[in-house]
Parts: sequence; C-alpha cells; structure tokens
Amino acid sequence: MVTAALWSHRSLCRRASVGCVITSYDDRQIHSFGYNGPAKHIEHHNCRGTPSMCQCLHAEENAIIRLRNGCLGSMNIYTTTFPCYMCAQRIIQAETITRLFYWMNYRRESESRKILHDADIDIVPIEIANFTFSYESNEE
Repeated sequence: MVTAALWSHRSLCRRASVGCVITSYDDRQIHSFGYNGPAKHIEHHNCRGTPSMCQCLHAEENAIIRLRNGCLGSMNIYTTTFPCYMCAQRIIQAETITRLFYWMNYRRESESRKILHDADIDIVPIEIANFTFSYESNEE
C-alpha cells in the first residue's frame, strides 16, 4: 500500500491524487502500477480539476492497461482510494484480480463495493498510520 501511496504523488490530476499497484497473490512481484493523469501525448494542463471536465485516466485504469499479457494466476490490487464504479468493472474484467486492498474510502463506493463482492473479489481495508511523503518537482 505504501508503494501505491508513493505512486499517487506522481499524479498529474488537479482533482485527486490516486496510486495503484497490481501484485502477484503472494505480493512477491509487482506486475503493474498506475496513477491518475492524462493519457500519453495529451497536455497535462488538460486536467481541469472538475468531474465533468476531467480528462484524466484513473490510477486503476492505467495499472490495468499496463498489465502485461502472460501475468497468470490470482493477483492483488492495491489502491489508495476505493475504486469508482467504472474502475471496479475494469478490475472485474481483468479476470485475474481476486483481492482488492484500499486505503481511503470513496464517497460513492456502495455500487462499486456491491459489484466487486458479487464478482467474488475480496475487499480488504488497509490502515497506514503516520505516513507522510514529500515530493519536490524541478518542473516549472
């Protein structure tokens, strides 16, 4: 979960900083990671910070897109914020993700929680006490 939290600081979205890591079921290998931000080759200033205008991909989407073919077996997904409904569907569609670990709640998670439960994905809350991370960018 700390690795997902670190990736969240790479987020380019003005509305939310979310990180995500997909691991093997035994957590020995990281298969993929993601954070929210615009797609490749889209200017970063296109993130307008409002839900109706936000053009950012979600952290879970980016991690699932980066997931290599050939990653077999059950996998875990760690996300700093409980997935939205669309990302919950993508997690289910990935087919190999069987456990979801999350750090913070999402304001509209009840529908996401239901479909993940119906798909037999274990949902595990994680508490990280006193975690702080500072990132200073040299970009202006």
